Amino acid sequence: MLSKSSQIRVRNGDQSWTQRNPVVPPEVFSEVAKVLGLTNPLIASPVKVDSVKNVSADGRAMKCIRVSQKGVGAIEASHREECVEVSTGLLAQRKELSAEEQVVGFGDYVAFETRHFPGTIRSTHGGTTVEIRLEGLKTPDFDGTRFAGVAGVEPWTTCDNMQPPVAIQIVDPTYSDKGRQKKIRGSVALIVSVGSDGIVHDAQVTKSLEPSLDQQALKAVKNWKFTPAQCGDRYVPAEIGV
Repeated sequence: MLSKSSQIRVRNGDQSWTQRNPVVPPEVFSEVAKVLGLTNPLIASPVKVDSVKNVSADGRAMKCIRVSQKGVGAIEASHREECVEVSTGLLAQRKELSAEEQVVGFGDYVAFETRHFPGTIRSTHGGTTVEIRLEGLKTPDFDGTRFAGVAGVEPWTTCDNMQPPVAIQIVDPTYSDKGRQKKIRGSVALIVSVGSDGIVHDAQVTKSLEPSLDQQALKAVKNWKFTPAQCGDRYVPAEIGV
């Protein structure tokens, strides 16, 4: 839950329900989802380790690993750097090395049962800064009614270790007249629903650039084709970030 915005996800076996009620700016909701790792990668290509180095920052000794992942078609390759604190082995910083660099810092870790959770997460990305603070941890006492699904939402088939959709036909957006006149450059971020048929069934803007360019991005992505997400030998619907 984010302010008055909420997202509910319920899973029971191989069925999953998702319901959203976002009233905060979409880019903030998208940023929180990205920081927490709630969005799926578009291309499931192997990750390559490019370099490893030792650094010191804020009085902490860290080991940083730089990795890269190939892109496909119009999707650019991604590069990121992840740093762990040497004394604890806990993640201290993640940096996305792209045109709009994102830096995420993790700190004030809290031990809970057999794991450690960051008490604060601070992300800066494209002029947007989001800080997440952990208020508490507890072991929930679930009962069967919690897994009855979400009213008014159709369930999707899901599974552990689901293979994400892979784009096989990418249509680039056309520059809008208004965008060209204003010489606007940048990125539009979308969340895209890909059906078990490999067709885009829905797309929504999560990070806006300019209204006419947003519309061109939506128009283009709705013509993309995918190899659908897979659970074993079954094709299933899924959401991805573009």
